[in-house]
Amino acid sequence: MKKKTYTIYKAIIVAAMGGTMGWSFATGYKYLPFIALIVGIGFMYILAMHKPKQLVVDERDRKIAGKASAAAYQVYSITAAILGLGLKTLTKNQMMNTAGDILLYSACVLILIYLSFYSYYNRRGE
Repeated sequence: MKKKTYTIYKAIIVAAMGGTMGWSFATGYKYLPFIALIVGIGFMYILAMHKPKQLVVDERDRKIAGKASAAAYQVYSITAAILGLGLKTLTKNQMMNTAGDILLYSACVLILIYLSFYSYYNRRGE
């Protein structure tokens, strides 16, 4: 199996799990997310047994991945904070207020995770 095929299969499994969980939450099926999680983990395990050979990762790939993750972190944290504040302050609907809380807390947790990994790698000297 080629690396591209492997990546596509992983994306299909994750998308199917996410779609099933979203649909089950919308329709009210309580146990379907657990079943989807177990089946998805099983498929991922089977897929991991047929994982392609590892390619040598050079410094350029690591640098690009670092830049991409830093950009994703910045975009998500700023967007979540702005949307969360907007939902918290501009709406009187309780559901939107809760959604704003979730966005604000997720941005805070992401920043704490980033700071902990930054301090860890700073101590390691990498």
